[in-house]
Amino acid sequence: MNATRTLRVVGVTRSTLLAAGLGACTVQGIVADSVPMDAGFRVDATMNGAPLRMCVDTGSPTSLLSLATAQRHGFPLCATQATITDSTGLAQPGAGLLDLALHIGSTTFRGQGICLRTADSVGDGLVGYPVLSVGAWLFDAPGERLHMAPADDAERLVGDNGLRVVARLSLGADEWRPRVTVRLDDARDVALLLDTGAGRTSLRADVVDALQLPAGEALAKQRADESAAALAEDLRRQGLEDVKVTVSPGNGKSIGLHGVEQTSSVHHLRRLSFGGRTFEDLVVTSCADEGLLGRDVLGRCVWLLHGPRRELWLLEKQ
Repeated sequence: MNATRTLRVVGVTRSTLLAAGLGACTVQGIVADSVPMDAGFRVDATMNGAPLRMCVDTGSPTSLLSLATAQRHGFPLCATQATITDSTGLAQPGAGLLDLALHIGSTTFRGQGICLRTADSVGDGLVGYPVLSVGAWLFDAPGERLHMAPADDAERLVGDNGLRVVARLSLGADEWRPRVTVRLDDARDVALLLDTGAGRTSLRADVVDALQLPAGEALAKQRADESAAALAEDLRRQGLEDVKVTVSPGNGKSIGLHGVEQTSSVHHLRRLSFGGRTFEDLVVTSCADEGLLGRDVLGRCVWLLHGPRRELWLLEKQ
């Protein structure tokens, strides 16, 4: 079984942000609801009446749709001069602008999204942060559910799911880039982009150097072997005795939005803490620009994103 590929959007022209970012969050009112969500933060949705599988990506400053998906469903596209820069630094022009009605749960979001040629691993597309910024979204990653509600009902949403708030953290001042401050190895505070589209946490190279983080290949192999053993045991419980399971260790390779592979150095981070929660022995990658808080951490928490307040609430069972 291959490791999940990391996909993220790290740059969009300012004109695109204004058109797609503001347009994508038009909604008459969010209806309280919940939908299944997998480990990749993907949910079933419909767009302009067509069923799609979309990644809910807090790190994307706009909603994106694969050109192949748009062509398969016959969606009409308008010309656009938007340029998208992915995690490899490669900039590519958008293939078109799409007027959309995006339906998640019982709520429909209307506006515009960018359509572009993407790697097959992207799937149908990304639900970007502008959609999330207008409501309260409770990510129960361990329970594989995504709950949503109007922003004013956030407290009720938490209580109705038998949870309580243990920390409220600011997501910073940047309107489309939610960042949370974390402490690394009990020694350094850094702001990382909240990015459910990234499979793994990454740190800027200068931070890696300052902390003198050791190489992470051995820990990555250990984690891969543990995952393979757990999957094999689960298959044995289902009566499948002869199935061989392998999990590729995290080797720093990822595929950008445009399908280009990049390789980063892999490091062992002993401890990452925020909001009273501590995560130990993470395999992180080094990056040149912006550090990310990925699904290796966010997928182990229950948390709520409050868009209008620009807050991250860490939750636990009452």
